[in-house]
Amino acid sequence: MDGNPRYSDQQEPSWYSGQGQPTGSSSNPYDSGVRDRPFRLPDQRAAAYSAPPGYSAPDPVTSTGSHARPVMEPEPVRAPAGRSATTPYRGRRPLSAVLVPIVTIVLMVPAVLLLIEATFGDGPLVPGGVVPAVLLTLGLPLTGLGMYSLSGAGPLTREAWLRPPLAYLPIGLLILIAAGLGAA
Repeated sequence: MDGNPRYSDQQEPSWYSGQGQPTGSSSNPYDSGVRDRPFRLPDQRAAAYSAPPGYSAPDPVTSTGSHARPVMEPEPVRAPAGRSATTPYRGRRPLSAVLVPIVTIVLMVPAVLLLIEATFGDGPLVPGGVVPAVLLTLGLPLTGLGMYSLSGAGPLTREAWLRPPLAYLPIGLLILIAAGLGAA
């Protein structure tokens, strides 16, 4: 640039071929004349692009630009001892898969009955009975789901506690503590 500001009524800069006019036979002001230039842009190369002799053609999926990254092959899934390779591996928590939901359902029955009695009972509607019943009804399923995920979570890291369903456990416990404080 020559250091002078370019205004809209001035001609195009001199780096275009031809002063002020884009190359090409078109009089369209929006035509940039790319097709008439003597060089090719990278996306205009021939469809039959081939690598130089001695090199393999780059794979567009594994290429990151100028360097190809190695393709990681997945390891074959091995069945645990005592299982055949054809039966799917379902995890190691069959007892907790049955025990935690049963305990949660058994504890939910009195919580729902308490909520119904506190809300629709014969006496006046007392917030000191409704709020703890609602919190208990909300906190029990969250705690049960969090306990179920804790039983088969594997290594417990800080990030694992911040993701559902394991994050439901501390939330459910806080709601149960709030229900206990509301009832007291």
